[in-house]
Amino acid sequence: MPAIAIARFQDEVLSVHTGKDHAPSTIRQVKQVLREFREVGVRRTSDLTGARISAWKAAHPERTPVTVRSHLRCLRALCERAVRLGYLRVNPLAVDPIKDWARDDAPTARPRRQWALEAADVRRVLELADREAESGDWQAKRLRAYIWALLSLGMRPGELQRLETWDLDLGHRTVTIRAKLVPVVGKPDRWWRPKTVGSAATIPVGDRLAAVLAAWLPHTGCRWLFPGSKRQDPWTSGGPGVRPLDQVKALGVRAGVPGLWQKTGRKSVGSNARGAGLTSLERKGLFRHEDESTGDHYDERHAEGLRAAVNKIERYYLGETGT
Repeated sequence: MPAIAIARFQDEVLSVHTGKDHAPSTIRQVKQVLREFREVGVRRTSDLTGARISAWKAAHPERTPVTVRSHLRCLRALCERAVRLGYLRVNPLAVDPIKDWARDDAPTARPRRQWALEAADVRRVLELADREAESGDWQAKRLRAYIWALLSLGMRPGELQRLETWDLDLGHRTVTIRAKLVPVVGKPDRWWRPKTVGSAATIPVGDRLAAVLAAWLPHTGCRWLFPGSKRQDPWTSGGPGVRPLDQVKALGVRAGVPGLWQKTGRKSVGSNARGAGLTSLERKGLFRHEDESTGDHYDERHAEGLRAAVNKIERYYLGETGT
């Protein structure tokens, strides 16, 4: 089958993707990638070549390696589809892999932000949340339960916010992350699902967290474990100062820990796992990753984990290996 017009190829792809169980963000990225390649002269599927990738990359010099790789992964899937349908002879990203197009030390690479907190800072935040909940209203109690779960389980904020009360099993001390219909104000319910298939799982809840959630559960007032202000929908948004992110950040400031963000939860668990005695296999199970090495991306204190190794080298040089 000969090459076809890129506009026709896009129509074919989207007609299939909309019927598949793809996230809306995936469809938006497909449209963006094909539009950008049209802008650098791709008119037919046969124009999808390494030279066009070079032109596309040159047209967006400000992009970070992370963004470049993300769009190229999308393009690779599109090219593979075109090859299988006979619209393209060779997938250019099978010849020159993505890692060759975007190195982490490229000029546009940005320093990695550090999100993880030290154990002492986490403790200060949790202790303040406990004190404020004792004399506070139901929202203070909600924040206490939310921050305990966020900093203890390593769950993604979106997963935590969409938990329903029956996802929590206090008898077995577990919580289940699963896909579900979520109400959207003024619109039909939206189907929400975890980031990956493997992310939908049942994970254990620690004894302390179980006690916090048990005390909070009678205050929910609806099916959602962490409801919004009207107790009708999940606590995913709200006005300034009401959103989960705003309240988490404000709690951190009050506790003297200004670096508290929603991302802090997962990053802190990943970075403190080694110090807490977790094996990489245990971290994999808690984070619901496909392999153990993925968790290394969440370890912002990897260098600290190697400190014992460099000390061994020093002792060896100094003849102190037996001490």
